[in-house]
Amino acid sequence: MCLAIMACAVCWKKVPMRNPLNVLGGNLGDSGEFCKGLYLVEMHYSSVQIANAAYKLLDDARSSLNAMHTMLNNAKQRKLSLERNLAFAQGQKNRAAMARIIADLKRINASRHALFEEKNKQKAEKDKLYQEVKRLNQQTSELKQHIRHCCGSKGQIWFQNLERRKKLRSA
Repeated sequence: MCLAIMACAVCWKKVPMRNPLNVLGGNLGDSGEFCKGLYLVEMHYSSVQIANAAYKLLDDARSSLNAMHTMLNNAKQRKLSLERNLAFAQGQKNRAAMARIIADLKRINASRHALFEEKNKQKAEKDKLYQEVKRLNQQTSELKQHIRHCCGSKGQIWFQNLERRKKLRSA
């Protein structure tokens, strides 16, 4: 096994990499398949880590959007309260109160407008993150299947062990 790892290291230093899947296993025979499998498993691990980080960003974006929604609802409630106060002040013909309430309404409306714009930006960012997470998960799945089908019995064993660990985590 150590010889195969050494052969793999030699392979990496001598061959310029264009497509690592094509380079690995060139003239190394069994050790080339072993190296290819090791490399693909490492790629799969890295892909899972990247997808997990992207999902965390997506989850944070969702939380941010929820907070933005709460802020918009609070601003709407404040606006409705000011509108009721304005109607009351108009009934009382209290010009000073009406001027103060109108100024408050203008500030609330400006704040709500800015919040809506920010919410739209954050929603677009969340949607981009969602698409990226989907793409990463798809690529990771394809890589997992490639390892399963192209790395011989060791690839199949790795795949079965991975699926077993996933079942244990979800139970």
